Amino acid sequence: MATQRVSSTSLTTVAYGVETDYGVIPAVKGKKLRITGESLAQTIDKSQSEEIEASRQTRGMFLTNASVAGNLDAELSAQEFDTLFEAALLSSWSAFGTNGTSAAADFTVNPVTKKITYAAAPTGANALTQLKPGQFISLGGASTTKKNQKPVRVTAVTATEITYSGAELVAQTGLATISTGVLTNGVARKSLTLEKFFAEKGLYYVYSGMQLNQFTLSVTAREAVKISFEFLGKDAEQKSVASFTTPYTESFDHPIIDSILGMKDVLFNGQPITSMGSAGVKSFELTFSNNMEGQEGIGVLGNVDVMLGDVSCTVSMEIYADDGNFYDAALAQTRFEVAAALYDSNGKGYAFRMPSVEFTSNQPQAASKNQALTFTLEGTALMDPTERQTLFIYRY
Repeated sequence: MATQRVSSTSLTTVAYGVETDYGVIPAVKGKKLRITGESLAQTIDKSQSEEIEASRQTRGMFLTNASVAGNLDAELSAQEFDTLFEAALLSSWSAFGTNGTSAAADFTVNPVTKKITYAAAPTGANALTQLKPGQFISLGGASTTKKNQKPVRVTAVTATEITYSGAELVAQTGLATISTGVLTNGVARKSLTLEKFFAEKGLYYVYSGMQLNQFTLSVTAREAVKISFEFLGKDAEQKSVASFTTPYTESFDHPIIDSILGMKDVLFNGQPITSMGSAGVKSFELTFSNNMEGQEGIGVLGNVDVMLGDVSCTVSMEIYADDGNFYDAALAQTRFEVAAALYDSNGKGYAFRMPSVEFTSNQPQAASKNQALTFTLEGTALMDPTERQTLFIYRY
């Protein structure tokens, strides 16, 4: 009898494909995903018969549900999660340049005036007029120094000039590029098929009709930035061969984004939190949810479909005690634009901006001695009355 070996989770691969028809596994080459863990599963529910039996025994059980759900957990890196963010926000990335990067053009960066000025106005897909105040962009190209490879926030724009805030850029002249893309909450559903492969056992588990119900972004001091995606699905099956065309397409190879070099601050109305009288942020968590709910039907083991609910977007931060500004703002029902830009060592990554956040009141407490005075600031992102959106994600 052959010795049975213990399999390792380190030899697990997760891949995805975008479905054309809901719940139908697409005939595409699977794309690998970089993850730190997963909990994808089909949960089988059964009920016992309620027949009265004089022997006090139960004659049998029957299937009542087979729910498909689970999370994919990861460390944030540039480009890797573009498709998953689209599925979460139910919309598509805006077009800019070619695949989000403009054609190289001659421009100068003036760190004193905080302006990027072009020698000639870019046109077509590269036109600057596509950019909007509040949008995050990053510089690239042959003339861009390492110090300038980081995101900046657009505050004003004309056909030939961008005024920016945020990162401290240095003077620069010559051919360079701009990278950006915009995603915001919508109603265009996107379903995925997810496939995980346990190499040592040669087993594939395939989950179709997977819709992204929620994602949570977590930034904690001195750690990698973490992201968790929560799915609700339609069907699942175990197979001995891959459902996608193999070999899978490899993941992107961008560096992991961390909270030390990869995030400068949380911005309130475009200004760092220090402008509110706080020394800084210890942790930052953003949760976006579609509040989906699976719908059952006769003759269907699992979900007939998944119903959309209202958008829910919340933010929670542990911050060093401020000068009382947030307490006063909560009582006055003041709304803030809240944004956080995250980037790797090459200046690539994502920024998250909520244009209209209202915070609940909170005050610091001294639970014990010899501790930094902090409190948790919690807020709800609402539909902005001007931009008519709740959340924007930018890629660069």
